Amino acid sequence: MPLKLVDSGVSIESKGHLEEEPCATADDDEIVHIYPKEIVVDTIDPRDTPTPDAWVPRAKELVRLTGRHPFNCEAPLPLLMKQGWLTPVAYHFVRNHGYCPKVDQVSHRLTIEGLVERPQSFTMTEIMDMPHEEFPVLLVCAGNRRKEQNAVKQSIGFNWGAAGLSNSIWKGVQLRELLTHVGVNLKKAKYVCFEGVEDLPKGKYGTSISIDTAMDPRCDVLVAYQMNGKSLAPDHGFPIRMIIPGHIGGRMVKWLSRITVTSKESDLYYHYFDNRVLPTVVTSSEVADKEEWWYKEEYIINELNVNSCISSPSHDEVLQLPAKEPYTMKGYSYTGGGRKVSRIEISLDQGGSWKLATILPYPQQYIRRGKYWSWFHWEYVVEDASVLKCKELWVRAWDGQSPQPEKMTWNLMGMMNNCYFRIRVHHLANGSIRFEHPTLPGAQSGGWMYSSHVDTNSVVLSSPKFKPVTANGLLSPMMRATGALAPSPLLKAMNGPEIKEIVELVPSKPLAKYTMKQVAEHKTSDDCWFVHSGKVYDATPFMTAHPGGADSILIVAGTDCTEEFDDIHSKKAHVMLKDYLIGELVVDDVAEYLDKVTTFNPRTYTPYLKLVKKDILNHDTRIFRFQFSDTDMMGMPTGKHVMLKIPSQDGESKNVIRAYTPISTSSHVGYMDILIKIYFKDENHPTGGRFTSALEQLKIGTTIDAKGPLGHIEYLDGSGNEFLLPSSASSHDHVVTKVKHVTMLAAGTGITPMYNVLQQMLPDLDKLAAKDAPKIQLLYSNRNEDDILLYKELEAMVKRYPTRFSIYYTLSGIKPSNWKHGKGRIDKKMMEDYIPRAKKGSVAFLCGPDGMVDTCKTLLKDLEFHEDWIFEF
Repeated sequence: MPLKLVDSGVSIESKGHLEEEPCATADDDEIVHIYPKEIVVDTIDPRDTPTPDAWVPRAKELVRLTGRHPFNCEAPLPLLMKQGWLTPVAYHFVRNHGYCPKVDQVSHRLTIEGLVERPQSFTMTEIMDMPHEEFPVLLVCAGNRRKEQNAVKQSIGFNWGAAGLSNSIWKGVQLRELLTHVGVNLKKAKYVCFEGVEDLPKGKYGTSISIDTAMDPRCDVLVAYQMNGKSLAPDHGFPIRMIIPGHIGGRMVKWLSRITVTSKESDLYYHYFDNRVLPTVVTSSEVADKEEWWYKEEYIINELNVNSCISSPSHDEVLQLPAKEPYTMKGYSYTGGGRKVSRIEISLDQGGSWKLATILPYPQQYIRRGKYWSWFHWEYVVEDASVLKCKELWVRAWDGQSPQPEKMTWNLMGMMNNCYFRIRVHHLANGSIRFEHPTLPGAQSGGWMYSSHVDTNSVVLSSPKFKPVTANGLLSPMMRATGALAPSPLLKAMNGPEIKEIVELVPSKPLAKYTMKQVAEHKTSDDCWFVHSGKVYDATPFMTAHPGGADSILIVAGTDCTEEFDDIHSKKAHVMLKDYLIGELVVDDVAEYLDKVTTFNPRTYTPYLKLVKKDILNHDTRIFRFQFSDTDMMGMPTGKHVMLKIPSQDGESKNVIRAYTPISTSSHVGYMDILIKIYFKDENHPTGGRFTSALEQLKIGTTIDAKGPLGHIEYLDGSGNEFLLPSSASSHDHVVTKVKHVTMLAAGTGITPMYNVLQQMLPDLDKLAAKDAPKIQLLYSNRNEDDILLYKELEAMVKRYPTRFSIYYTLSGIKPSNWKHGKGRIDKKMMEDYIPRAKKGSVAFLCGPDGMVDTCKTLLKDLEFHEDWIFEF
């Protein structure tokens, strides 16, 4: 039927779905499409600058799953669901096997050949002049929810979360019309093969579908050239691509250049070595290669399976109980073949009973010949939110009379994971509850499958052996540097004491030694070296064979790519490294490049800090500058402290140890500044401070031992309003906490952790909307005016951020005649006058003498601060 196109510039209904009744139409034969409001993206992400995709604008909110290049991404799940039933182009997931081709629409041709009477090469103008169809189709990557499988055993695929799907309106010509136009030979034809323009190391990307699917009018296979009313975006196949409703995204070839009708399925590499669900007995690529599992047609994936997900509550969402209003759970579901999701059920008692969720109305104008090509959004209203104080929230969808399976079945490619989606519920000390999703996409850490005890039998149907992983799938730089293996509890439970390290490359002969400076000189296509885990590799011979193309290697040439390599590659790739091993970094360089996260070791003391400078601020306060390297970043998370160990001067013990928070930040290169008050001998300190007296005597050039970073408070750099904090006063579990108001109470040198946080946090407020930027109030106590540390620096902060940051000083000793601030120690009246009563989103940070801290804790509780909202540095 002819379709009228209208770009209204408005979003879908505020409830996040389309109404069941058809949209207003000019007549009975026309459909008016209300496209989602598009997000304008017209800048180049700096991460793409060194790649072949430096010309493609991309939304920075997207979660990158394979490092910088090639570009594979999904939107954060809350952001995706916020868009509603239709997905804007900017937030549509992307699956690229290599570079994004730059195709000229005017000169581009689509060739149709093979078992046809009239082979023809079409221009884009000719295709767009043909009768067209336009309707929404849900695209889903077959790897959606793969990270859950990777938590059990690392597959050969990267970490898709639960947002590897998107629903947009596509316009194009029906494939069956094109094939009829060129005279397809239906007697001989069995398959239709598709091929894109991009040149990949393994050839063109291409695949095939059956001729029956291609010619069935009820299958609605499109050769598409528009998405949400506009030309295709580069990442989505401009100028033309395949859309095969109800099928996995891997069959929908982008940048389409050739359609071939054949008697056999596609013989291209990616048709065989991608998008298959192999049996669980196939535990490695080597087995699959040797036994030729890739070529067995029964394991190919075409149609989607039934699946569902809970999006609300979101990951780390906290619900205060008792709740004043009912709580609405939300999520999505889908299935393949155009079938309708027949029901969606919620369980709050781990499958003991099931409640029917409400499937939101599916727009009737988009039900095509009885087929449902898009997803189904659902809701479940919990009238009494206290019933959510259970152990887990489960969801399952039904395709006809077939539900999702309760347990996952691991497979080598990590494809088609559709077990029950489960959210874990944590009960907090203040009576509220926190929700935790199973995983977070890509290299993000978090999720109960990585952070808490898991009952193996309740999660997975089969339990193959595996290697230890972190939340991004492999060992972190910190673990490599410290030798600490930290696989998820799920992995521990499944493999017991037989957990083994990631493959260790043992050379057959002594290796040459190289410095990082030497490695950096080899960064061209014909001379390409890189560093991984302290070893040096020459990738030059592998440039043309790399599945992601030579550019994927060149962007890390001459650098250490340990973290990026581990985020993307499988165990097989790690084993392949041995063929290109040429040397190792010298000892000094290994310490630098094995661990970019921190210069220190949190487990043992290391002789790493050399005193190079001492600034005298007043009679008893100094800033000590410790140098650790000319090129190292400090790298210590904001809010954390270090333990310093120096030889004792009193003869009572060999060493003396104290904890200090630097006043320098992680952006300061090559050194760390620590502000320290020296306790000299006097009436109050007959022997003086053991540590500070020894430190005062330390000679410039002396190296001391340090251990860190340590501490339970961490500001998340760049966020402006997020901290990693204990989930409760008695808990060792840490959760990301979004704050709306920050109270800081400090005395004397207790200002140092506050200053450390303020330096990082205040500039980040400029990145936030006014409603999201927290207000920070500091109450700072000292004896005399001369004792106020960092006064000029603090006042500069107040001047720069007058509406967001304020300070109230108080002096317990001698006050100058013109003193306008507080008098005496911090007391109840001072707190009530200056500190607002606590509410949701309030936190308080304390640092000072024990007496001051104890008093302030009591006073804060009088201001309705729950003990779980009070944190001591």
